[in-house]
Amino acid sequence: MEIISSGLLLPGGPGLYDPCERESVNAIGYLTLQEIEDVTSSAQHALRLICLDKVHCVLGMDPPPDVEIEASLSGDNSTSLVIVDAKSVEEPLAKRPKTDSE
Repeated sequence: MEIISSGLLLPGGPGLYDPCERESVNAIGYLTLQEIEDVTSSAQHALRLICLDKVHCVLGMDPPPDVEIEASLSGDNSTSLVIVDAKSVEEPLAKRPKTDSE
């Protein structure tokens, strides 16, 4: 996405040549200038979404579940990570009133 959004396909750019052809053939030579600009603009938009952690939008997928990452340092200087699915974590239970039998 970065290379296409940088203007690789635009006139004056290096173009996109087919390595399987004997002669130097531009693989996008049949596209109009407007189509090339549309592809470049779409790549720029997709790159922005990817940078904002919205890759699921680019791929047309459902968003990933919310996760919480907890990091803790133990006494021996090793780090452990625990990934918790935020939807599976329940709210803390309300305190129940004490009864005489407790």
